[in-house]
Amino acid sequence: MSVPMICGGIYEWKDQTQNILQGTLVSITTSGNGRQTGTMLSTGFAPELVTKDSERWGHFKLIGRPAAANLGRPKKKG
Repeated sequence: MSVPMICGGIYEWKDQTQNILQGTLVSITTSGNGRQTGTMLSTGFAPELVTKDSERWGHFKLIGRPAAANLGRPKKKG
């Protein structure tokens, strides 16, 4: 099962020396063919673009999520 991409989600992974790192997924772009790319921020590193279902995305484990992550997109008023 693929790890979901959730804006505001906190993700954890290990680097090459097995240090545990954590970061926040701050944005997601979905292309016309449904491919999702997100921007991961982590202290001390440049922003990283990761594509869902890529080998790199497979290294991430979701460890925290916003409380309203299951509410979906806000409804338009009016």
